[in-house]
Amino acid sequence: MRRLAITALLLAVSCASMRISDRNDPTFFGGFLPEAPPAWRGRGAEWGIAFTDTVIVHSAPRSGGIALDESFREDYAEFMQGFGARDYVGQRVRFSAFVKTFNVVNWAGLFMRINSREHDDIMYDDMGARAITGTTNWGKYSVVLDVPEESALIEIGVKLTGRGQVWIDDCTFEVVDKSVPTTAIYSKPTYPRFRFPVMLDYEPINLDFDEELLESAPGTGP
Repeated sequence: MRRLAITALLLAVSCASMRISDRNDPTFFGGFLPEAPPAWRGRGAEWGIAFTDTVIVHSAPRSGGIALDESFREDYAEFMQGFGARDYVGQRVRFSAFVKTFNVVNWAGLFMRINSREHDDIMYDDMGARAITGTTNWGKYSVVLDVPEESALIEIGVKLTGRGQVWIDDCTFEVVDKSVPTTAIYSKPTYPRFRFPVMLDYEPINLDFDEELLESAPGTGP
């Protein structure tokens, strides 16, 4: 019931906002859809809403993101995807994206997490030391990590702590030269460990959110 209430609230905001003439205003939710784009999903706070947006975009046709309602002040949610690390072992990689926020009361940031075959987090950065707060327009951000030999899984996305809304668009994932400084946090974060799926891609997909939203597109969930 609570999930339905939050969805109804966000859709009500969408309908009210359609009267706003300036579509650059971050309160305009005319293209809000409470479904994650293909290959992406929400994770973390149980009632975080992963979404697709066809109006608030950095480039057409759509962006993606996640929202937390007013009951979440300390909790967090992630909008993310994961893929196998096999083709990147021994290299330095960079995940970049354009990010936009609205009423983020705590903080938000891009993240990249690298897990070992034993499911341990061995490399991680969530921009916690250079976080995005409040309401911001589109800006480009990056996280850079090394992929150790024992790596099995790479996760990329955006993290939102406390209530608010965050969009990402035009993501890139690339191998970079070792002259590019790493942004790693070397202490292990205290997050739930990932259960590996039966089948796993070995590269990120739908980084520009151009793929059409499918009926089977993943929604939100822990």
